[in-house]
Amino acid sequence: MWLSEKLEISDSEKVTCPFFVLLDFRIMCSHLLSKEKKQEILQSLCERLRMEKHPNDYEELYDKLLDQMLDSYSEILDQINRRYRIANNGVNTDGKQRSGL
Repeated sequence: MWLSEKLEISDSEKVTCPFFVLLDFRIMCSHLLSKEKKQEILQSLCERLRMEKHPNDYEELYDKLLDQMLDSYSEILDQINRRYRIANNGVNTDGKQRSGL
C-alpha cells in the first residue's frame, strides 16, 4: 500500500479505515437495503469506529467518523510534510526557503 511503502506509515490500515467506513455509511444510507442488511452494516461501522454501543442516531456515528477522518488526514499530511522536508532540505523547487518548516 502506498501509505506504508512511500510514507512509511506503519498502521496504514488504521489510517485508511475511516474512509472505507464513510463509503459503507454512504451505501447504508443511500441504497435500498433490507433492514437486516442495514443492521449488519451498522454493526460493522460501529466496530470499525471502535464505538462501544450503537448510536441513537446517525449524527453520533457521523461525529465519530469525522473525528477519525481528521486524525487520518493529519497523520497523512504530517508524513507527507516530513518526507518532503527530508527530500528537499526545506527548500522549494525555486531555491527559496519554505516558511513554516
